[in-house]
Amino acid sequence: MKKVVYTTAEIPHLWAHQKVSEARNRQGNLYFQGDTIYSYGSHFPIARLITFKGREAVLFTTREYSQMTSQHKYAVRRAIKTKTVFFVPAVTARHAEVKTSYKERCDELLTEARKARMGSGMFYRLNSVTTIIKEANRYAEFFGLSWEFKHPPDWSKLRQRAQMLLKRHDARNAERQRILTEQRKQAEELAQKKFEEVLPVWENGGCATNILPRMNLIYLRLAKGGRRIETSWGAQVPLSYAQIIWELVKTCREIGKPMDKVEVTPKAGETERFYQVDRIDADGAVHAGCHHIAWPQIERLAKRLNWLPSNVTERSTAATAA
Repeated sequence: MKKVVYTTAEIPHLWAHQKVSEARNRQGNLYFQGDTIYSYGSHFPIARLITFKGREAVLFTTREYSQMTSQHKYAVRRAIKTKTVFFVPAVTARHAEVKTSYKERCDELLTEARKARMGSGMFYRLNSVTTIIKEANRYAEFFGLSWEFKHPPDWSKLRQRAQMLLKRHDARNAERQRILTEQRKQAEELAQKKFEEVLPVWENGGCATNILPRMNLIYLRLAKGGRRIETSWGAQVPLSYAQIIWELVKTCREIGKPMDKVEVTPKAGETERFYQVDRIDADGAVHAGCHHIAWPQIERLAKRLNWLPSNVTERSTAATAA
């Protein structure tokens, strides 16, 4: 017995290349017989292979049926992407029916375009009309028919109106973006002002971290109790761990080279889970997850903790590639 059952993915390709005369998938909802491929049954032919005067083409239905049939149509369409395809109301439709279908599709799109209030939507419909006109004329040429589809008399006016709507929309968007940018700038300025007012209080332990406005720059302080370092984003690490990182930061600045994947071994008896330091730049900046702590903020804390004399300014080394 010849094999007729294949995977669903194989069916469209077997049909398109006509390797076998018939085949179906295991579910039986996608199959072909000869030149026609069907979804669910003979009542819904998806496409038909044709040859006219030595040239090949595919008649592909514009009908819809169900979500699964839409998936079948998509798979079939992919299998014939290199072939000449004509979208028709039915794969057995007469030329007059196909011509009427092309005209109705154009008229519907033109009606929608004339009612459109958005330039992008109007352009989409006008471009679709052009695509259908070109296809209709290829169909006529393929079968040697005398008809010729043309754009409507007001075509240039429709294109001009679409362009005008598009420019108007772009201008409104530009103004909206300008207002949003200005509002964002004002909000950032207010946040910065509040941050600068609260920062000295925060650094001295006078307020909770969640009171600070969230800023891109990350600051450091000695947390309450003096045993932990806290960032202005709320992360905390043991003071002993911070001291180890500080020594590595000084080393990177002294030799002028970065350090990747910093490994720190906890001291005996320490059970706290440390944050992984991903990188220390040549200028001393520290990267740990989402935290990117610049050298000036590290220097600021080091002076407050007397790790670095307040009257000494460390040399600034430009970051170099690892």
